Amino acid sequence: MINLRTFVASVLLINEQMKTLERFISSSVTTIVLLLIYAFGLAIATFIEKYHGTAAAKAMIYYSPVFFLLQFLLVANFVAIVIKHQLLKRRRWGLMVTHAAFIA
Repeated sequence: MINLRTFVASVLLINEQMKTLERFISSSVTTIVLLLIYAFGLAIATFIEKYHGTAAAKAMIYYSPVFFLLQFLLVANFVAIVIKHQLLKRRRWGLMVTHAAFIA
């Protein structure tokens, strides 16, 4: 049987881990790192496409689960930054439309 002290400690630990994850996802540094990795992946795909063809680049880079995960993390990062900086409440529509165009 779990006692109350252990339960409270585990809930506080989970809460701290969630706050750390939230700070990581909504960080501008995370945005820069993700974009650099994305650009590097696109550069590698360009060389693969040049030497091995489009089908090889699609199979190896563009349709890989890691590349999809990277794109998902970029979108999650964008949404977290919008929420963190309250861009919708501050009516920053030009900024929102420009960055949403990158997602679409």
